[in-house]
Amino acid sequence: MKNYRRTEKISDTPCRETHIPAQLRRRRRRYKLIRALFPMSLTVLIIVLTVICSAFILQGTGFSPSASRKPPTSDSDSAETTSPAAPDSGDFPASKEPETSEESAVSPPVIKDTNVPASAAADNSYFDDAAFIGDSRTEGFMLYTDIKNASFYTSKGLMVNTFFTKPVIRQGDKKLTIPQALEEKSFGKVYIMLGINELGWSYSSVFKKTYGDLIDKVRELEPGAVIYIQSILPVTKEKSDSDPIYNNAKIREYNSLLAKLAEEKGVCYLNVQESVGLDGGALPKEASTDGIHLNKAYCEKWLNYLKTHTVK
Repeated sequence: MKNYRRTEKISDTPCRETHIPAQLRRRRRRYKLIRALFPMSLTVLIIVLTVICSAFILQGTGFSPSASRKPPTSDSDSAETTSPAAPDSGDFPASKEPETSEESAVSPPVIKDTNVPASAAADNSYFDDAAFIGDSRTEGFMLYTDIKNASFYTSKGLMVNTFFTKPVIRQGDKKLTIPQALEEKSFGKVYIMLGINELGWSYSSVFKKTYGDLIDKVRELEPGAVIYIQSILPVTKEKSDSDPIYNNAKIREYNSLLAKLAEEKGVCYLNVQESVGLDGGALPKEASTDGIHLNKAYCEKWLNYLKTHTVK
């Protein structure tokens, strides 16, 4: 019996992996690396998205870390306090400090009977130490009368609030507000006529309050002066009937406020509308070309009224 010997044929060929191309091996390694890194990348992405979403949610609720650390405040600390202000009032310009020494202190004149009665006519020199404050109507008064030595602080469109803020008085190469100009000179009388431009204000109470502030400021700057508040002159019937703002009903309302204000502040009230010879409560047609501003003849009537209604 033949003895068969099992023999193994040794192949000269290398192992199976050595038959795999190098490019394929690299591809497999990248695939294994991607499989290993994918869970980690996904986890990081989820964390980032979670943080971003949380930030948006907190922002929507108004939460902030600094706000959470802010100490609580009492009701009095957190309450917001405001004070009403006149329209377009702005900041009042700084004024000179009133002198309080015994030698220089001057007691402001306080008028008991604020409605000034008729008196003997004064001459033009009575106005040498007078200041006139007003709008375009007072400008016309300045142009059409022969008062030479008085000081006029006027501006077209001037109102009781812009009195404090509008630079209208030229001094050298600069312009001053009327309070700033009043600081430069002392007066014995101050005549004020304002109100026609304020007829369109929403609240007459604001007009009265701001006019009162104006009187207080003039008294502070000119403590020795007699202050005359002049009534607002009416407009013609044609103007009044055709204008929803500049009409005589509104002027009468404002003049009533001015009469009460003069009594409250202890200053003189001049009912100058008596001077123009009212036509049923209106300015005569021949007194004005535009229904508002007085011509020369009626400015003279206005001046004659001032001369015959004075406080000595």
